[in-house]
Amino acid sequence: MKKIFYFISLFTLVSFTGNAQTVKEAHTINITNFTVYAKETKLIIDWSVQQSDAVNYFEVQRSTDGVQFTTVALVLGPDPRQGGERFQYMEKIKDNKSTVAYYRLRHVGTDGKEQLSKPVQPVK
Repeated sequence: MKKIFYFISLFTLVSFTGNAQTVKEAHTINITNFTVYAKETKLIIDWSVQQSDAVNYFEVQRSTDGVQFTTVALVLGPDPRQGGERFQYMEKIKDNKSTVAYYRLRHVGTDGKEQLSKPVQPVK
């Protein structure tokens, strides 16, 4: 007796349709007063922006060589209670050794566009 197996495969064709959407003009924000400084046992990363309505969030990034950066914090924005144009992140200083550190901001706008700030070093 012969056994016959049939393998049936169904393929579904999917068609995607949608309404055309108008693309918003990309918002480029101007990061102002971007400073990093030590205060007692904390390192304070402080910055302001113009056009805070274009801000979705910031990533605070740190590097020891100024080339390879890692994200150390996520700062959401804007906060209307704070005026919406000033942002700040604080991190505890782990030791008194002078390690070279660079900080930069990665801005992600409400339109999904990204931009990076220039790296800065802590003010002594």
